[in-house]
Amino acid sequence: MNLNISKVLRLSLDELDADTGLGVRASSMRSAILGDVREIVLWTNREGGWPAEEDKRAAAAQAAAANLVPPTPDEREMEFALIVSAQPHLNLDGLDEVPPQVRFDAVGRALQTAYTQAILKLVELASRTEDT
Repeated sequence: MNLNISKVLRLSLDELDADTGLGVRASSMRSAILGDVREIVLWTNREGGWPAEEDKRAAAAQAAAANLVPPTPDEREMEFALIVSAQPHLNLDGLDEVPPQVRFDAVGRALQTAYTQAILKLVELASRTEDT
């Protein structure tokens, strides 16, 4: 699948946030979070490209998104609090009363889902947009 990399590189943080649908709250981490999403799309494109088949592209995006999920509980919680689009993927009711590992895993899955959707949106944008 051929991506318009220059289009991806030219996106401002606000455009990147809007186009990916992440909804990253204003913080000192906003640039890093959005930059990581942009970089994983570009890196995957350089390392072999994005599959043209939709199901394979979705699987590749999910694998790439797993690399964006923070490895520690504090980092996951902080990132989860900043990414609006991750929050609908996790019902927080009762999660304060479960073992910490259960919450850690649930927050990780919610972040991975949000990142997967963001990556797919950015790949789609870059595959259909002409360089202007």
